[in-house]
Amino acid sequence: MLFAALFPSVFRVPGRAATSRRRQSPGRLPLHLEDLEGRSLLSVFTVVDLGDASMGSGLQGDLRYCIDQANSNPDLSNRIVFQLGLTGTITLTQGKLVVTKPLEINGPGADLLTVSGNHQSGVFDIEAPDGRTVVLSDLTIADGTGSGMFGGQPAGGGLFNDSASVTLNRVVVTRNTLAQGFGGGIFNLHGTMTINAATISNTFAGSGLTNWNGSATISDTTITGTSAGDGIESAGTMVLRGCLIMANKGGVSSSGTLTVANCTFTANGFAHFFVGGLSNHGRATVTDSVFLNNHAEPSGGGIFSYGGDLTVTGSTFTGNSAAYGGAIAALQGQLHLTNSTLSGNTAVRQGGGVIADLGANFIEITSSTITLNTTTSGAFPDWGGGGLYADSTRALIRNTIIAENQSAGNGQDVNGDVTSLGYNLVGQTEESSGWVASDQTGTADAPLDPRLGPLQDNGGPTATHALLVDSPALHRGDPSVGGSPDQRGSLRQPFANHDIGAFEARDATQFRLLAPDSVAAGERFALTVVALDQWGNLASTYTGTVHFSSTDLSAQLPDDTAFSGDDAGAHTFGLTLATPGQQDIAVVDTAHPRLSGGATVNVLDASTPREGSGSLADGDGASLPGLMTTRSGGSRRAPNTDGLSGAPVFGPFQEMSRCILPRYFPRCSASLAELLLQDDADLSAGSLSVWNG
Repeated sequence: MLFAALFPSVFRVPGRAATSRRRQSPGRLPLHLEDLEGRSLLSVFTVVDLGDASMGSGLQGDLRYCIDQANSNPDLSNRIVFQLGLTGTITLTQGKLVVTKPLEINGPGADLLTVSGNHQSGVFDIEAPDGRTVVLSDLTIADGTGSGMFGGQPAGGGLFNDSASVTLNRVVVTRNTLAQGFGGGIFNLHGTMTINAATISNTFAGSGLTNWNGSATISDTTITGTSAGDGIESAGTMVLRGCLIMANKGGVSSSGTLTVANCTFTANGFAHFFVGGLSNHGRATVTDSVFLNNHAEPSGGGIFSYGGDLTVTGSTFTGNSAAYGGAIAALQGQLHLTNSTLSGNTAVRQGGGVIADLGANFIEITSSTITLNTTTSGAFPDWGGGGLYADSTRALIRNTIIAENQSAGNGQDVNGDVTSLGYNLVGQTEESSGWVASDQTGTADAPLDPRLGPLQDNGGPTATHALLVDSPALHRGDPSVGGSPDQRGSLRQPFANHDIGAFEARDATQFRLLAPDSVAAGERFALTVVALDQWGNLASTYTGTVHFSSTDLSAQLPDDTAFSGDDAGAHTFGLTLATPGQQDIAVVDTAHPRLSGGATVNVLDASTPREGSGSLADGDGASLPGLMTTRSGGSRRAPNTDGLSGAPVFGPFQEMSRCILPRYFPRCSASLAELLLQDDADLSAGSLSVWNG
C-alpha cells in the first residue's frame, strides 16, 4: 500500500480513514492516481502453433484459439501476433474464423503465412457491428469457399465483412471461389474497407471483390485473374488509387460512386458482356489512368457507361476493342473527356475511339487527342466513325484533335452531327457536320495531317502524342484553356498561342541525358539528349544547337549539332570515353547557355567484365523511356541504331521497351507485361501467373 501511504487523500484503502491531510502549496495541482481495475487495456495474443484445434493457454495458442479468446475478452482492443519464425500454412478444419470484436492480426508476411479454407469453408467472417475496427496485415487468405451469406447465397469466398471497418495491409487474397453467390474473394456488406498494397488474384468464381452498399478505398493493389466475374463489383462508394486491374474476365463494374486515379486497366474482358476495363452505371471519375488492351462485347472496350455520368481526365486509351466504341462507349447519361488520348483502339462497327448513342444527354470532349483508331466493318451504311461516332446525342467538341483515324464504313474521323465549340483539328469531315470557322478541317481528297509523334512516355503519368514542330495544332488552340494543365501536367500558355489537343508544346528549360551507368574505355556508346520543359516533360519542338564537353580530355565527342523538327525534342548521339573512372558529360545550348544538362558515366578498363547497360534510344530521333508505338503502323520514325552499343531498336507495339513497366505495370513481372502487349498472346482470364510481391 505504498501509494496509499504517500497519497492518502486520493487513494484510500477501504476501511481505513485518512489520518492526515498534506497542505497544498499555492498554485500547485494535487497529484491523482487513476484506478486501473475497471479500465480496458490492449491484450496481445501470440500464435505459436499452425494447427486449427483451438488449443492454447493464456495469451498463447493457435490462431483460432487466439481469435476466440479475443472475441470473449472484455478488453475493447486486441492484437494477435505470430511467434518469431513461425511460418507456413494454417489449414482450417473447423470452418471459418469469426471475428466479433475490434482486432488486429499482424502476420509475418503474405509470402510467409497463409490461412487456407482448404476449399471446404470460408476463411474470415468479420461480424464486428457498429463499424468496429478490424485490421489484417501481412498474410495470405486462400482457398475459401464462402465466409458469409447474402440474399440466401454464399458470399465472400475468402473474407466477408458485415458492417465493420476493415483494413487489409499487404494482404494477398487468392484462389478463393464460390459455387454460386457474390464476392468470390471479398464481400463487403454495409461496411468500410481500406485495402493497401494488396493482391486479389485467381478468383475462380464470383468477383474478386464485391462492395454492396458499403465504402471501399483501395490503394496500390493488384486485382487479377478473376476468371468467372469482374475483378471488382461495386454498388456503393469506391476509390481506386494506383491500382493494377489486369487479366480479369471483366475489370471493374460500378453502379454507385467510383473514383479512379493513377490506375492501369489491362487485358480485361474476355467475351464478357459490357465489361472490358470499366463499366459505369452510376457516377465515375477517372483521372491519370491507362486503359490498355481491354475488350468488351458488344460495347466499350476501355470504358462502357450506360445511363451514368462519366468524367475522364488525363488518361490514355490504347489497344482496346469492342463492336461499338473501341475505347469508350457512352450510351445515355453524360461523358466529359478532357486532356486525354485515345490512340490505336478498334471497333468493328461504330466509334473506333468513342461512340455516343442511344440518346445520351450529351458528351463533351475538350483538349483531347483522338487518333489512329479504326472501325473494321462497313457492312451497313450507318457503320463508321473511326475516331468518333455521335448519333442522337449532343456532342460538344472543343480544342480537340480528331485525325488519322480509319474506317471501313462512313466517316474516317467523325460520323454524325457535332456541336463544335471551336478550335478543333479534324483530319476529314465527310459524314459529319457542325464544325465552325475556328476549326481546322480536311477532306478525303486533302486530309489534314496533325503531325504527331508516336504514342510514348513524354512525361507525366500517362502516354501522349507529342506535337511536332510543324504541327498545325501549334498555337491555334482555344484561348479559354490558357493556363490550364495539359495531359502531362505542363501548363498551357497563359494568354495566347495555346495548342490543340492533349499535348501543349512548351519551351525547353533543361536537358536530360540518358546514358549507360558504365561503359568500356574506348567503346562507342549511345547517349540520348532529351529537351524538357520547366515541368520536366518533353519539349517536343526544341530545334536548338547543342555542344558537348567532358571531364575526359581524351573523349571523342559529337560536333555541335542542331536538333531537327523530326527529333521531337530528343536526339541520340554516339560518343566514346577513353579514360577509366567517373567521367562527366555536359551538354549546353549554344545560344542559351543556361539551357544545359549533364550525366556521369563510370568508364571501365576494357578488360573489366561488366553487365550490359545502354540508353533507351531509337537512333534517328530518340525517345524518352517507355516508347509506345502504334499497333497499326509501328513507330512514326524508322529506328536506326547506327551500330551503337546499348541502343535497342523500338519496333512494333508488341516490342515495347521494358522501361515502361514501372509506370504502367508496377506490380507484375517484365515478361508478363510484355506478354500483354503481344497480339497473339493468350490473355484468357486466369491463364496468367502474377507476381504477388
